[in-house]
Amino acid sequence: MPAGVARSVDESGSFGLAAPGKVDWAGIRTEAARGAPADDRRRRPVVLHSPGLEVSRTLGTSTAIELASRGYVVVTVDHTYETPAVQFPGGRVEFQEPMSGTEDLKKVVETRVRDIRFVLDQLALVRRGPGPDARRGLPKGLDKALDLERVGMYGHSGGGATAAEAMRVDRRIDAGVNMDGTLQYDDSDFLPVAREGLDRPFMLMGKAGQTHLDKASWRSFWDHSTGWKRDLSLVGGSHFSYTDAQSFVPALDERLDLPAGLREQYVGTVDPGRSTAAQRAYLAAFFDQHLR
Repeated sequence: MPAGVARSVDESGSFGLAAPGKVDWAGIRTEAARGAPADDRRRRPVVLHSPGLEVSRTLGTSTAIELASRGYVVVTVDHTYETPAVQFPGGRVEFQEPMSGTEDLKKVVETRVRDIRFVLDQLALVRRGPGPDARRGLPKGLDKALDLERVGMYGHSGGGATAAEAMRVDRRIDAGVNMDGTLQYDDSDFLPVAREGLDRPFMLMGKAGQTHLDKASWRSFWDHSTGWKRDLSLVGGSHFSYTDAQSFVPALDERLDLPAGLREQYVGTVDPGRSTAAQRAYLAAFFDQHLR
């Protein structure tokens, strides 16, 4: 995490998992390098990632690394003023604005979709390479590596709903994945994509016991979708199993002895290694099939 984001996460109680000062979020190491140049010997498919509602994009690092290692250009998106903290180049940090109720939630989804469309527009500018400003701060060679004729998107929770809704309104996105995200604002009001469905490949990945057979908004989406589709359920998983919490919550539990039930509430009872491996394998297989 960038230092400003890490400080905010720590001061707010580390997602309800630890007292301030217990976790150095900026010090977590990953299997990635900052500033690495792009392999621009050929065009590579692009995959967008959107995090859950009020969640930082950094919690999708594991899957982003996996897809990048397989030759995808992965673009992760923070939704400013919804995410608790977003750090911009230069160090400026913007914080969350309060929201409540169905109308605010509708505004959030609409704003998220506009964010994604903006990012796609900016990637097109980078691809065209009109000047150095479009590529400032980005990996060397990225303009030559982008294949914007092959674009996928995935996300967790609200990010999965964003993937589906963005596909509905923007045909530049060819295939998408929803990782345990509801497609409804409340019990009776579904997102437009749940009412209309999609005509392009889409995969639903649910927690334990959740499929289109028992979740109303998913069933509506499934019944109205004419494109290729799959519906998977992670046995023993919980909602945040589809984030890096699957790895760091068990690690924190070992060091801090979390309150009884808290670990299971976050990441279920599934083995963390098996869960992470399964998600990496299914995401990669899905995008390999539909973007390659």
